[in-house]
Amino acid sequence: MWQEYVAGLQATHDRHEWTYGFYLKRPGAMLTPTVVATFGCFSYARLSAEGIRLHFQNAETDGQSPLAADRARERRAELTALFAHVKRTVRQPLRVVGASWLYNLEAYRRSKRA
Repeated sequence: MWQEYVAGLQATHDRHEWTYGFYLKRPGAMLTPTVVATFGCFSYARLSAEGIRLHFQNAETDGQSPLAADRARERRAELTALFAHVKRTVRQPLRVVGASWLYNLEAYRRSKRA
C-alpha cells in the first residue's frame, strides 16, 4: 500500500490532492464504529468486546458553549447517565478510550471530574 502511495506521490503535480484521493480509496477509510447510545453531548461506540470510545458533540441548542463552566453539572450528569447505561448493558469490565484533542482544554477536562 505504501509503495503505491509513494509512487503516486512522485508522479503527481498536486501532492495534496493525490494524498486525499488515496486516503478516500482506502478500504474502510470512512468507516467509524457505530454509536451505541447518546446522552446529551456525550456518546459512545464499541471498539471491541473489551472497550468503548467516548465521543463529544455540541448538543446545546441555545448558542451557549457546551463546555461553559455553568454547564459542567449537565455534562457530568450526561457522563453519569452514559456510564450507568454501559454498566446496565455490558456485564464485563471495559476499557474506556477518550482520544480527543478536547483533552487539551481545561473546560473539557473539567467535565470529567467528579
